[in-house]
Amino acid sequence: MTIHAEFAINRYTVQFEAGENGDLEGETVQKIDHGDATASISSKPDPGYEFVGWTGDHDGTEDPLTLSNVTADLSVTALFKIKDVPDAFTVAFVADENGRIEGEAVQEVTEGEDCASVTAVPDKGFE
Repeated sequence: MTIHAEFAINRYTVQFEAGENGDLEGETVQKIDHGDATASISSKPDPGYEFVGWTGDHDGTEDPLTLSNVTADLSVTALFKIKDVPDAFTVAFVADENGRIEGEAVQEVTEGEDCASVTAVPDKGFE
């Protein structure tokens, strides 16, 4: 009698999930042979949001993400946050009745930025 022992490589499930305010592009459930890498997966933030990183069985900020040398079942979640928007201000240049403003008299200016230049032009006989 001859008995043959047969062996199969271990396979693991890698689950990728999107947190609130985003989605993922790529295969979200992957079956990976021991020691192999996952296929690439990318974050897709909703409008007004941005990707901030991965959490769970992998922490990092790489995007797209490929996990190498998989040796266990894994669950990884993409995190998103609302985009940081700098404060914006309205700047209005106003001339009195004896002159005018040349250029953009009302401007939206982001905090820390300069507004576009304007010129104060006096009427004849005024300075």
